[in-house]
This record gives sequence, C-alpha cells and structure tokens, in this order.
Amino acid sequence: MSQPSRSRHLFLACSAAWFATALYSIMPALAATSDAEYQEACKLREGGKFQQAADCCIKLVKSNPSNPLYWTKLAECDVLLGHSDKAVEASDKALSIDPKCGWAINLRANAFLQKGNLKSALEDANRLIEISPRDVAGYYLRAVIYQALKDWKPAMADLNTCLDISPKNPDLYTKRAEIYFNTHDYDEVIPCCDNALRLNPKSWMAVSLKVRACMQRYEQPQAIAEIHQAETRGFTPLALAKLCADEGLLQEAIIQYDKAEKNSKDQEISHAGKATCYLQLRRLDKAVDEATEALKINPNNSQVYVLRARCRAAQDKGKLAIADLTSAITHDPKNATLFFERGKVYMEQNVSRQAVDDFTTAINLKLINARVLAKRGHCYLTLADLPAALKDADRALLIDPNCIHALHVHALVNLEYKKYKFAMFDFQRVRQLAPNDAHTWELMAQVYGASGDNKQCIYALKKLLELEPNQKEAIVMLKEMQRRSTGSFTDTRPYPVIKLGTIR
Repeated sequence: MSQPSRSRHLFLACSAAWFATALYSIMPALAATSDAEYQEACKLREGGKFQQAADCCIKLVKSNPSNPLYWTKLAECDVLLGHSDKAVEASDKALSIDPKCGWAINLRANAFLQKGNLKSALEDANRLIEISPRDVAGYYLRAVIYQALKDWKPAMADLNTCLDISPKNPDLYTKRAEIYFNTHDYDEVIPCCDNALRLNPKSWMAVSLKVRACMQRYEQPQAIAEIHQAETRGFTPLALAKLCADEGLLQEAIIQYDKAEKNSKDQEISHAGKATCYLQLRRLDKAVDEATEALKINPNNSQVYVLRARCRAAQDKGKLAIADLTSAITHDPKNATLFFERGKVYMEQNVSRQAVDDFTTAINLKLINARVLAKRGHCYLTLADLPAALKDADRALLIDPNCIHALHVHALVNLEYKKYKFAMFDFQRVRQLAPNDAHTWELMAQVYGASGDNKQCIYALKKLLELEPNQKEAIVMLKEMQRRSTGSFTDTRPYPVIKLGTIR
C-alpha cells in the first residue's frame, strides 16, 4: 500500500477514537456558543451529513471570517470528506487568527496524515503536545503517525502516556492492541483487548483484534469461543460472519450467515457470503445454490454473477460461467474487472480470440496491470501472434519484473523463435522466484529437450516428477531421454517434447 493510501486508511481506522478520545478535549469553550447557524453545522456533522455541514460553515466564515471556531469546524468537515488540501487551508486560517488553537492544529495534522505528509503531521503533533502537555490529543495523534511510519517503540510510549492521562479510555487499549498485532506480539494483544472490552463491551475493534490474535496463535477453538462471546454482547451475526470468513473460519461463518439470514434486509448478503465460503471449501454445488438465491433477491448484483461464474468455471461449466459474466457486464458495462474475469474463462476454454477481445476491453477501461497483460500475451501466443505476445510480456514485466506468468510467456516466445538461451534466462528467473513451481520445471524440460541438452533435460524432468509424481507425459519423456543419453546408438528422431496446451 502506498504511503498516502496507508495514511488515509489509518485515519479512517482511528477517526472515531480521534474525535471521541482526543479532539474534544482541546476544543475551545466557544463550542458551547448559542449561534444558531453554528449549532446547525454541528448537528449536520453529528448526523453524518458532512457536505451539508461544510456548506453551512462556508456561510459562517463568509459572514464572520475572524472567528477561528468557524474555520476549525469547516476544517473538520473537510477532513471527514477527505478534502485534505481544503482542510489544511481552513486550519491555517484558524491558526492565523489564534496560533494556539489546539483544535486547528489537530485537524491540520490529520489532514497532513490523509495526504501522506507524515513529516508535517508529526510537526503539528509535537506542537500540539507543547501547547497542551496534559491532553491526550497530541500524544494519541503522534502515536498514530508513528504507527504509519512503523516506528513502534515511540508509538507505544505515546500510548502509555495517553493511558497515564486517561486510564479508563477503551480506545487507547484497542490502539495498543493494534500496535502489538502489527509487531506480531499476539500474546500482548489479548489482554489489551480484554481491558478495552471491560471498559466498552461494544468495542468491535477489540473483538476483531482478539479473534485475529487467537487465529495467529493457532487457537481456532478459542477464536470461535470469542465469536460466541461476542454474540452475547449484542454484535450482529452478519458482522461476526464477515469476521469469521476473513479469518478462514468458514464453517463458523456459514453458521453466522444462517443466523443473519433471518433478518430480511441481510438475506442477500448472507446468501452471497455463504456462496463465497462454500466456494473456498470446494463445495461447488452448494456455492452455486447460495449464489442463485442471492440473485433471486437482487438480479442486478453483478458481483454475485461473478461469484457464481467462478463456481461454474471450477465445475468445468465454462459456457454457464460465461453466461453469468455476460449478465454481470450487462448490469455494469464499464467495469473492467468483469471483462477480465470473462476473458479468463474464455482463456480456460481455449477460446483465445474472445479472450483477447475481453482483455483488450479491460485494458481500454484502464485495468492495466501485469496480470491482464500476461494473460493477453498468452492468448496471443496460442494464436501464433508472436510479436503481440512478446510486446504484452515486455509491458507486463516493466510493470512487475517478478510476474511469473509474464516470464513464462516471454520464455515461450523465445522458445518459438529458437532463442534457447534467452528462454532459459527467463526460466532461471522464475526458479529464483518460485523454486517449487512444477510448471516451470515442465517448461524448462521442453527448452532443454528442444536445444538438445540431454543432461539438463533429465534433471528438469526429475525435479518436475518430485513435485508431480503422476505426470504421465513427463514419465514417458524421462524414459526416452534416459535411453537416448546412453549414446550407444544413433537416433535421428526429434526429441520428445511435453505438449503444453496452456500456461497455468
């Protein structure tokens, strides 16, 4: 994840705690103003109507630009809307009027955090601590910034300071648990979560971190017990089902989805969730049934069509999978991912021309990554369009030099051009990236066989059979190559070569 997006993620993760724990501890006394327009802005913000609140604040600052409270409220709304540049500008306006306005400093720091400007955010956090050394706000904010920098020791030190100031704040314990989880200290996560839940039994972050820590400690029964305990605290089955699914507790997730299904508004999501779990469990008939039930409730859900298509593709029902993806595209014709998904099914069905068309549409819709280029390159290869295949493989490797599929395509084009050394260079690169990739050894055996290198061909075939002992074509080829390697006769027949069919 890039630094800006990571910072945005961290801001969203801590925003509730930020407002509840830190921000209001440094809000000016003017917050109690009887100004009707300002009170309306506060009401809109509390109701989640951030844009309307911002519009209200714009009127306020126009009517009275010398009031720092109005500028800080506008900055707050801009932060919540993700308008970080505007939030910095509004905070600067407030600070030009009142240089020690802690609320404005806090908001500007959070805006910098959104932008990924961690250096400026840290400077503001330090300034906030200087102004209010006995408030939680600055230390908590600085801990979040250190967390974004992955500087765990000072982050934990700041949280400890926060707890000295406010020992009964559950959000501080969950933030500690989060940092312990990030540093893989799972034994410390659980007591922090217990402290948070003791103070706030409704803390979803504490529940989810505790379950995740149990799974990391390979304590699956304990994780399930925590899920059941969370039920008694009033957490919804749907939320618990999603948590179970994310942590690989698929059977428990299905049980929770069954409970969620009793609520009519959760039925579609529950059927789709169960379909996903059944697909992962390879219970494909059940997965198709659940996806079908979800589509009965909402026949316009393109993502469920994709889910059912994946199930049907796994059942070798390619035509039905393509029909589902076509339906999904009908409902969402500008979604590049849907064309990519259908292209993959066409590719598996060896319908290369249609696959190329779908991959090209996905690329034209701005889905440009190594995977889609490598797959289109493979299709061009099966269509014997070697220049196009080589061009796509080269483009894919520029984006991701470690894309194994692109390296395979690149190698096979070189093989077709009889450039055996270049092909082997590609395969050696794959060997470094994935030494136990059976398909790479299979392709390497083909290159060595075609180039007449008996010894290396035999070696590659043996490695392949270590990984896939029942590969019949490899067994036949190995026996033939061993026979030829005796050198006791002259054999002018071509070397046997494994038929590739398709790149995996």
